[in-house]
Amino acid sequence: WAKYLLEEKIPEILHKRFDGLMLDTLDSALYLEQKDPVKYKGMIEGANRLIKAMRMHYPDIKIMLNRGFEALPLVANDIDMLMAESIMVDFHTDSEKPKFFSDDVYNYYLSEIAKAKKIAPNLKIYSLDYWTPEDTENVKKIYKKQRGQGFVPYVSTIDLQSTFVEPR
Repeated sequence: WAKYLLEEKIPEILHKRFDGLMLDTLDSALYLEQKDPVKYKGMIEGANRLIKAMRMHYPDIKIMLNRGFEALPLVANDIDMLMAESIMVDFHTDSEKPKFFSDDVYNYYLSEIAKAKKIAPNLKIYSLDYWTPEDTENVKKIYKKQRGQGFVPYVSTIDLQSTFVEPR
């Protein structure tokens, strides 16, 4: 799979004039290793090796990691950007209304991001949180808080069909 990705898929993507890759929801694979360390042994190390191989084979492309906090200390020097998705807001497709995570949860993510920034000070951090469009006050609150952390924030509907212009 890694060979296919490195030798076929990435060149195909780059040939279409993209200048980088986003590794979406890497934390899903990493979660499996945490959940069942025997059955899914090596998922974190596999992600680490894959990202390092991508950087080695394609040193000039931009690499964005979405979440993947468990692998972040291993790969911070090999990626350019981190998408900190859903670190402030808990909103699942089966629920009707979003809610803010507790300060403990939010601070955990902030500490993981801070560790990565210590390793790779030039790592650019984006945030993506989900909220309902009619609640402009909380949309504004999310933008303000995430921007205050030094992130490039985005707020979207849960279906990712609309992003909200940052309220002023």
